Amino acid sequence: VWAERKRGGLVVVAGLMVKGVATLFAFVFLARTAFDDQMQLSTFIVTVQALIGVATLSMVLGNPELILEQATAAIRPAMELEQTIDEHSASIIRGTRRADGMPSQSIRFENVSFGYPGRDDLVFNGLDLELPAGRSLAVVGDNGAGKTTLVKLLTRLYDPTAGRITVDGVALAEIDPASWHERIGAIFQDFGRYALTAADNVGLSAFGEPHDLDALNRVAGRVGIQSLIDGWEHGWDSMLNRQFAKGVEASGGEWQRIALARALFAVERGAQVLVLDEPTAQLDIRSEAELYDRFLELTRGLTTIVISHRFSTVRRVDRIVVVEHGRVVEEGSHDELVANGQKYAKMFQLQAARFVE
Repeated sequence: VWAERKRGGLVVVAGLMVKGVATLFAFVFLARTAFDDQMQLSTFIVTVQALIGVATLSMVLGNPELILEQATAAIRPAMELEQTIDEHSASIIRGTRRADGMPSQSIRFENVSFGYPGRDDLVFNGLDLELPAGRSLAVVGDNGAGKTTLVKLLTRLYDPTAGRITVDGVALAEIDPASWHERIGAIFQDFGRYALTAADNVGLSAFGEPHDLDALNRVAGRVGIQSLIDGWEHGWDSMLNRQFAKGVEASGGEWQRIALARALFAVERGAQVLVLDEPTAQLDIRSEAELYDRFLELTRGLTTIVISHRFSTVRRVDRIVVVEHGRVVEEGSHDELVANGQKYAKMFQLQAARFVE
């Protein structure tokens, strides 16, 4: 099936190229004839319109759906990502201050309230939270508690409805969003799987620049995909989509490691804040725990925020906060929170009981 689609796509492209070249020559010939006074302007216009009509008709008869599908397979996800960024960028305050060297002290949520546009209920209502620079923090809570929303506010996909977020005492709204994004490596559960090369997928923060193969190989080795990349015929130049000639298809678990490599590559380029929003949900518990152990060791000294429903992962961070009803209701280390016997301890015991069963 894939081979047939590839052959069909090549036929379509070849046909379009021939048609385009022929039409171009026809337009050039007609234009020169008209400007040499060998054809009246009215005749020229009518002839051009006729050519356009013929080209349009041939497109209709030539299965335009297939043409559009083949033409946009690689760029559609990138266009959707760009559109999403543009939509969010239009709704946030655009500061001008550079984020160089940030954070060196802390990131603070100060009495933050937030509700999504078009909804009456608030996700956060007076949230106070401090993230010390260079430490790891896990955010836990029931579904809908606002764990992912907290990350979206931190990465400035949205701005708070009330209150403010500060970085080293500077209001986040005063910082240039593009400069702040350079300081962040964020991987979400629904991370992008782009029909691009392996190098472009991992090196997304340097998209359009020459590939830094040394950096790519370093991060690939750290997340355990170096042998995977080496095993592909075209290595880092392999297209991660079977629709392309000699393209490859990565499994769900392999894609998650590619996404983690993407975050580490951002660190190679200067990111100091890492956000991991359940990007390893498709890995088994043992593999996830081993990967997080390695990841937290590699990123020691960076400000890291982890969101995970698995306590085997959460317990590895420096500090844990529990979010409920739009506020932080508990915070401390894993051992401290278990000893307190409150919300965190009950959630931990419930999950532990399920694994025992």
